[in-house]
Amino acid sequence: MSGSIGTRDNQRIIQGAAANEDGNLSRENHSELMGSVVGTLAFTASNTITDSGNNFVNRGVAVGDAVRIGGSPLNSRDYVVQTVAAGSLTVLPAVVQSEVNNGKAWLRRVS
Repeated sequence: MSGSIGTRDNQRIIQGAAANEDGNLSRENHSELMGSVVGTLAFTASNTITDSGNNFVNRGVAVGDAVRIGGSPLNSRDYVVQTVAAGSLTVLPAVVQSEVNNGKAWLRRVS
């Protein structure tokens, strides 16, 4: 199935849905984002990214990982994880801008 899926289905990442570059969900690029966090992110401080679904640890995000944020109007870029908890990451560079959950932002590990 191709095309976009509504933001209600953000948690279907586990079932093969994924976010494309503009933050919309599709099934076309699921292999790139499997194990990622989608749709529950907020940006709260210059170096803090939060996840209301508390999935960072469940998805295997670890200290030292390079992560990419997409689907965020203010914070789409690559970061390096400094600390990780179930619902919070601190990252470098410390250029995170405050932004509420827009339902489209996603995070994935990059190699």
